[in-house]
Amino acid sequence: MTLNPKQHLVIVKGEDKTVDVLKIEKESKRSIVTYNNGKSYPYNAQNVELLSNPKCIPIQDCRLSISGDMLSDVECALRFNNWVKIFHKNGVSRCCLFSELSIQQMKMPDGRSNDILAYFRELADGASLKTVEDDSLLAIKYRHLNRVPKTSILSDFIKNHTSSTPSTSTRPVSQLLFPFGCNMSQKLAIHAALQNPISLIQGPPGTGKTQTILNLIANLLLQGKRVAVVSNNNSATANVNEKMKKYSLDFLTAFLGKAENKAMFIESQENISITMPSLNERDETSVRKEVFRLNNELDRAFESKNRLAVVIHQLDAIRLEWNHYERYLRETIDSNSKVWDRGIETKVPSQELLKHWLIYEREAKARFNKEESDLLVNRSLKNSV
Repeated sequence: MTLNPKQHLVIVKGEDKTVDVLKIEKESKRSIVTYNNGKSYPYNAQNVELLSNPKCIPIQDCRLSISGDMLSDVECALRFNNWVKIFHKNGVSRCCLFSELSIQQMKMPDGRSNDILAYFRELADGASLKTVEDDSLLAIKYRHLNRVPKTSILSDFIKNHTSSTPSTSTRPVSQLLFPFGCNMSQKLAIHAALQNPISLIQGPPGTGKTQTILNLIANLLLQGKRVAVVSNNNSATANVNEKMKKYSLDFLTAFLGKAENKAMFIESQENISITMPSLNERDETSVRKEVFRLNNELDRAFESKNRLAVVIHQLDAIRLEWNHYERYLRETIDSNSKVWDRGIETKVPSQELLKHWLIYEREAKARFNKEESDLLVNRSLKNSV
């Protein structure tokens, strides 16, 4: 008879075998374990534990994690001495040592909960993209998310980490390869992508985003890593695959996704062995030195190009300003003859202007009369002499 996993726990060599075990027979120094398939195996008695009568661990308003991996949708947690059995709402269960289990109270002093994953799940239920049964597609994904590894990016978000530990990649930017060509911004983008867990590369069509992806793939493969290119539509991933095919590198790719894509990929495989070119250690060292030199030279060329772009921009601004000035000068010269025909624009009332005009006129007449009188006196004196 199969053991009830919520009443009994069978540990064989440190692994939970409860649902697989039919019965256990104990001898002096051995335990005979009979599995559901009818086969029996002897084990050292110390390698087999049969535990019963568990204690229920209170988990309400708590967040559970096993060795740093956060758990979600936990229905109950049972403690069997040094072991803990976790049961999820979707029927999945897992077992760990009690010392590996961490329980964090989620209720804050203000009564709010900081269980961000539960908050995301609640939002997912309201997503507009539905199945034919009117279930949220996003919510379905969250229901299967019952464990968040501590090394994942999602774990950093849930734990409210403002920054993540940089990548362990120690390859300097000067030793990166750019077989598909690049500019300075693309080179910096690839360097940032290799040094950080998340990078956002944004730009309008034609700015070289696909080219950057190809260079990033090349450097990750050079480091012995695997790459997954994913998108919400097939055209974006197909574009990358076509570019790889253009350079005869499509043998490195597997175009997957939908079931028909997988079937097509499997059916298109051919029994052809591919021999990759290789270098001996001395030649490889020489090539790496040359790559280092060319990368440094490329950086200097990019810096010169950026300085040239700044100078060209400044020169264009000066030319534009000069054109405006020339146009203003031409308009001023052409309209100079008409300046006196323009009306006087002033905020002084006309009566005030007339008053000052009359005063100026009287003073001018008085000065003129005085000058005429002085002139007559001088003439009479000259005549008398």
